[in-house]
Amino acid sequence: MAPLRLKGGGEMALEMSADLTGSPLRGTLEGAWRGLDLSLLGPWLPETVKLEGRSRGEADLRLLGEERTAVAGKVEAAGHMTLGDFSASFSRVEGTIDWDAGGLAARLEADLEGGGRLTADLNSEEAPMTMPQSGTLAASWKGIDLSLLRPWIPSAVRLRGALSGETRGQWLPGQKLALTGSAGIGDGEVTWRREEGEVAFALRTAEASWRWEGESLKGDLDLALAEFGRIEGDFSLPLPARIPTSPLPKGPLSVRLRGEMREQGLLSAIFPGLLRESEGELTAQLNIGGTWRSPDLGGRLHLRGAGAYLPAAGIEIGDVEVRAELSGQSVRLVSFSARSGPGRIEGEGEVRLEQWRAAGYRATLKGDRFQLVNLPELQLLVSPDLSLDGTMEKLKVRGEVELPELILVERKRPEMVEESPDVVVVGEEAPAGRDELPIALDVGVKVVLGKRVLIKYAGVDARLAGELNLIAEGVEDITGRGEIRVVEGIYSAYGVQLKITRGRILFAGGPVDRPTLDILALRTIGEIKAGVQVGGTPREPVVKLYSDPAMPDTDVLSYIVLGHPMGGDRESAGLLMGAAGALLSRGESAVLQDRLQRRLGVDVLTIESGGGEVASSMVTIGKYLSPRLYISYGQSLFTGSNVAKLRYEISKHWELESKMGTESGVDLFYKIEFK
Repeated sequence: MAPLRLKGGGEMALEMSADLTGSPLRGTLEGAWRGLDLSLLGPWLPETVKLEGRSRGEADLRLLGEERTAVAGKVEAAGHMTLGDFSASFSRVEGTIDWDAGGLAARLEADLEGGGRLTADLNSEEAPMTMPQSGTLAASWKGIDLSLLRPWIPSAVRLRGALSGETRGQWLPGQKLALTGSAGIGDGEVTWRREEGEVAFALRTAEASWRWEGESLKGDLDLALAEFGRIEGDFSLPLPARIPTSPLPKGPLSVRLRGEMREQGLLSAIFPGLLRESEGELTAQLNIGGTWRSPDLGGRLHLRGAGAYLPAAGIEIGDVEVRAELSGQSVRLVSFSARSGPGRIEGEGEVRLEQWRAAGYRATLKGDRFQLVNLPELQLLVSPDLSLDGTMEKLKVRGEVELPELILVERKRPEMVEESPDVVVVGEEAPAGRDELPIALDVGVKVVLGKRVLIKYAGVDARLAGELNLIAEGVEDITGRGEIRVVEGIYSAYGVQLKITRGRILFAGGPVDRPTLDILALRTIGEIKAGVQVGGTPREPVVKLYSDPAMPDTDVLSYIVLGHPMGGDRESAGLLMGAAGALLSRGESAVLQDRLQRRLGVDVLTIESGGGEVASSMVTIGKYLSPRLYISYGQSLFTGSNVAKLRYEISKHWELESKMGTESGVDLFYKIEFK
């Protein structure tokens, strides 16, 4: 047969020729191609495999008679291959085959774009025209970019480095294998990407070797992170050496890992807003036995010398030590201890596993004067005695927490103007609701106040005592039952100090943020006691005047502020007006201020704080001489300055105002009324 030539688009061409004779059939069959579009092979490839690129090559089939044949060929290609989620580009692929009576010899070489090289050799002693059932194979790879493994690793993890290794062995009848090999990573780095940034770990050593034959895959591994420690071990997995393969559910499993890790700021980098200056040393020995379906855990973990600084709480946790043992289907926390401030905390527990997942847990936690918060405005020591028990769906907490020391101090912040509750901002997105906890809560904890629970907040300077039983079934469903008492304390407002003679906060089983207040604060002058009585709730307190013996509210307030009954001077009235607004709740203050105005015979009596500064406070009294004419006089309480004003309504929309004082002038106003 003379050469048969087929031409396609571009440089694509195919040529075939044959020279065959009689019976038995003898001769040669030759073929060659160039510029072949690899995508044309799609119909003969699995759906998960796609090829793109060009190929050239030649093949030679020789029929030697007496059922003897010889095959020789060579192929060259360049392009892109996609295998499921994996994809790679090749700058050069070259393969050769020589298969005759002496056996099969095949070789494949591939160069990846961007670096990396693959080689594979396949040899068999079996003659052509039958599928070889046994033979030897060898493969090696060098400088393979780890980014090619991206489809099989989490998206937040990025690998950098070059993978090199080799494997060699035999394939046996029944599609069985017997292979040995090794692999390693050079100049490696693992990067974990998070919203706060990236955390990188340099790989000083990453090597593995294996033996895959019979019914198992066995091997050794060695991993060293620069500056962080080392992990080494060996494994035997019930993975039969055949193609295709899958684990044997009842096959024996053996994994042994040993490691020493040093924590030198790694956790601080992972949690930048939560931890700083973290440290510690971890030694681990992990053994996994049993079967693939029912693994048995064994081994020990020991964390010592660990610690970190928590900026949000202002505390430094040190001397952290954790001992844990793995046995069967459980992880037992033998001991846990840590130091913070003047105290320590310790505990123990256990986690039960099912199918490699946590199914349940229990723990106990005890401590004495453990520093939980150390901030300028809040210092808190706790002595817990708690037990925790639950599953991944529900957490149960029981026990007692003593607060031996709690110091709460109000921090003065610049006053800001708050928007009125009836203001509506058009187009504003509704605030996001609280995220619900992923597990249900069943909390029953008794909170006991110790001897040093001090608060200095909103004018109250007191020492508290008492106890409270908290019950929680959710973050927003917390109820309390108990009583908190004021052992001793004072209440200060507007320069007045009142001794708290009775102070109770009562929790009757309702929401913990809505207790009942029962507070009495008094100033004693001779036989007269004058002060305020507070009731209601913290959200809506009701403050009323109290005296013994009983007297008018104006005199009660005068005794509180001035130490004597109310006189007729207007300066005293101004002081009482300010005190009424500071000491009493809104409704009571308005009533008392109205009484003061009527007693003095004025239409307007106000006190202005002067932008929040007491030194700039000014008392102003005013009187309407006619419906259109108004005069007022303001006197500073501390600086002695004064201001006189006269305002006249010219018409419905126009007003004229004259002011005389430190600064004098005349203003003309135009008034617009909105209905």
